[in-house]
Parts: sequence; C-alpha cells; structure tokens
Amino acid sequence: MVKEENGKTVINWERLQATTRLAIRFLDDVIDASKFPLPVIEEMVKGNRKVGLGVMGFADMLILLQTSYATDEAVEYAEKIMSFIQEEARKR
Repeated sequence: MVKEENGKTVINWERLQATTRLAIRFLDDVIDASKFPLPVIEEMVKGNRKVGLGVMGFADMLILLQTSYATDEAVEYAEKIMSFIQEEARKR
C-alpha cells in the first residue's frame, strides 16, 4: 500500500481506498452466502451486518516509509490509516 512518488516512499491512498471498498464488499457478500445454524442467528447477523476488516503488514509498511515502530510518527500513521479505512468502509 505504498508507492514511490518524487523519489520518496508514500502511502498509496488510492490503492488503499480501492482495496478497502473491495474487501468490505466481499465481507458483506459473505454474510449473504453464509449458512447459519439457527434462524435467530441469521436474523441477527443479516440485521446488523457487522464485518471486521483488519490490517496486516503495518510494520513492513513503516520500514518502507523509513519510520520506526516506536515513534509518534508511527502512531500518527496508524491513526490516519485506520481512520481512512473506517471512513471508506462506511461509504460502501
């Protein structure tokens, strides 16, 4: 989710946006495709449609961005990325 831009490694927000939207669509479709053990569980799951989308490779991304894991800058990246993912997921 990073790219080279003007000789610098930066977060590829367009790719992250597209990936987030695709992942949320997939996870939402899984709800419809699932078989539930009880009708009450199916009703609850389909009624609130909660899905979970996590992040993998954050430490690797920080390495590419030349940012130490134990810095305020890393925390800022984490907050910015997760806020972005949350906003994009809700747009679906």
